[in-house]
Amino acid sequence: MKSDLKAKRNNWCEKTVKLAQIEEELHRRVKEIFLKTVPRYYEHTLKVVANIKNIMKEIDASEDRTVLLLAAYLHDIGYSVAYRGDYVGNIGPQALRTRLHSDVGAKFAEGILKSMGIEPEIIKKVSYLVSVHHQQDIEDRYLKILLQADKV
Repeated sequence: MKSDLKAKRNNWCEKTVKLAQIEEELHRRVKEIFLKTVPRYYEHTLKVVANIKNIMKEIDASEDRTVLLLAAYLHDIGYSVAYRGDYVGNIGPQALRTRLHSDVGAKFAEGILKSMGIEPEIIKKVSYLVSVHHQQDIEDRYLKILLQADKV
């Protein structure tokens, strides 16, 4: 019984350390991308990440925490994608900017996460959240949490 408890505690510690390492690398990449392209979205992203971290205190499953944290960092990454001589985050019509940043952001997020060696199932979930994070009519537990965190 004690060995089972010790094994569970060790597993939890390993997952926590791994998530911290992933976050450190992703934070560095997101900061670099936003500061070179559309800096105003970096501060917003940090606020969303802080909100997600507060929400995550109530979540037990490590995969859930990983998906939510990665989605918080990457939900607006599409604003940094080049578009017609500028960046998506700088184009005029709000409806076009919103649609484009979700669509191109999902693909961009996939590439970033693949290059970091993130598991394909987590990449799929994060990419989906990035692609739909402005659609409040979808019934998805992760999306509802991300939308809650994005209200800043």
